Amino acid sequence: MRAEEDRDAGDPARQWRMDPAAFIAAGCRVRHPVHGAVDFALWPWQRELLGIFARARRVVILKSRQVGCSELVAAYALWRVRVHPGELVLLLSRRQQDASDLLERVGFMLDHLPPGLAVAASARVRDAGDMCWVARRNTRTLELAHLTEDGIVPARVDSLPATRGTGRGKPASLVILDEWAHQPWQEEIWAAIAPTISAGGNLIGLSTANGLGNRFHQIWVGAEAGTNGFTPIFVPWMAQPERDAEWYAEQARALEPWQLHQEYPAIPGEAFIQSGRPIFEQRTLDRHEQRLRAAPAPLELADGLAIWEAWRPEARYVIGADVAEGLAAGDFDAAIVVRAGIAGAVQVAALRGRWPPDEYARRLDDLGRRFGAPLLAVERNNHGHACLLRLRDLGYPRLYHHIDPLVLAGQEDARPGWPTNRATKPLIIDALAAALREDLFLPRDPVLMHEARAFSYRANGSLGAPPGFHDDTVIAAAIAVYLASQPEAVAATVRVFQDLAEQARRGARHAPQAPPPTGADA
Repeated sequence: MRAEEDRDAGDPARQWRMDPAAFIAAGCRVRHPVHGAVDFALWPWQRELLGIFARARRVVILKSRQVGCSELVAAYALWRVRVHPGELVLLLSRRQQDASDLLERVGFMLDHLPPGLAVAASARVRDAGDMCWVARRNTRTLELAHLTEDGIVPARVDSLPATRGTGRGKPASLVILDEWAHQPWQEEIWAAIAPTISAGGNLIGLSTANGLGNRFHQIWVGAEAGTNGFTPIFVPWMAQPERDAEWYAEQARALEPWQLHQEYPAIPGEAFIQSGRPIFEQRTLDRHEQRLRAAPAPLELADGLAIWEAWRPEARYVIGADVAEGLAAGDFDAAIVVRAGIAGAVQVAALRGRWPPDEYARRLDDLGRRFGAPLLAVERNNHGHACLLRLRDLGYPRLYHHIDPLVLAGQEDARPGWPTNRATKPLIIDALAAALREDLFLPRDPVLMHEARAFSYRANGSLGAPPGFHDDTVIAAAIAVYLASQPEAVAATVRVFQDLAEQARRGARHAPQAPPPTGADA
């Protein structure tokens, strides 16, 4: 066997059987939008990538748009079925049109192979040397038949759209996930193809970024950390030799910053940070993080509490608090304390952890009293109600009470807690984004910065963190910053407590007096 390999390696006509780069160089052609069929001239990074395909069982590719990755994996798929009888290659794309287009690229290369690499159109016109011919061809399947010592053995490429059941029950030799981050049903498809990979098949996943938290992003993060067996490959925008700084500047003028970095990243982090339509500007967060790197460490840091600045009796403070379930693997309870002034707000403390609502309420009560018991706005959704009831029992003196500004005055009673809903969430998030952009809010918490980078518009139009990420600190900060900038809201809450106190005083004055003692009681 070794002697045959050495002989083939020295034979240019047979070397392509051993090396996909030699196969492509020997006569693969691609369709050029202007010049028609042209030779597939490999760039150095493409040759290197083909070598990685041969060595690594699992490869994940984070790429810029239109750099030649899809053509490369199409040519590699063709080489696999041209050379290896019995191969099944699955090409999975985000929708049917994409699947058909990718298989059409494979078919175009097949049709333009030169003599020696070409296959016959049918069994009746076999190539005498290779005994390989087209057995089946349609918009979903390309099947070649190999005549071997064991008889006729097919090799097939199936190109399928992403659906819930795609890939299930197909023992593929190679799975190629094209534009993986943009495919629907990523978790279901991963569960379907995982047995194939475990059984020894190869997987190549390639995509531009599409936000954080999806399966593609999770695989990429694990690959960079070396924890999941994937080999990470990054292909930046400048990998296409015809692109230069002037070309990039033209794209920058035409696209929003998040679109530019998602579609044409220069570094991996840039692709993910600015993909998925983020709410907070990258350069704004960069500026604040640079300031944080030079800032002093917290005065106190223990058990989920960080304090950067001691209480000032003359200052006005506001606390925003987000409430979670307290589960070990769930969301976090988070609170942000800001010092409000004419020039804006400054973060002075943060509380973050996973506690039952009653324990979180006790910690909020302690935190508030350390800063003079300022206005405390607790998100009242879900578990926030239990936290608010416990704070009332603890006697916290200044809980925020909310009145819907769209309801006419006097038609709705003030209710304790901040309601985060489809109307109020964009309001507070926009306020936080503007305050960060205009330096009207100076954060001190690295966790807040981390969450802000992932916070984005979701596919359904809502706002929040992608799956696998948290936004509790962002919500807490947004509540605090918004209320710190709204003296009317503070004044309304003060009036609530004044009214309650006045009612209590009136009730004491008009309470019936006990009758004077008589008889034996005297």
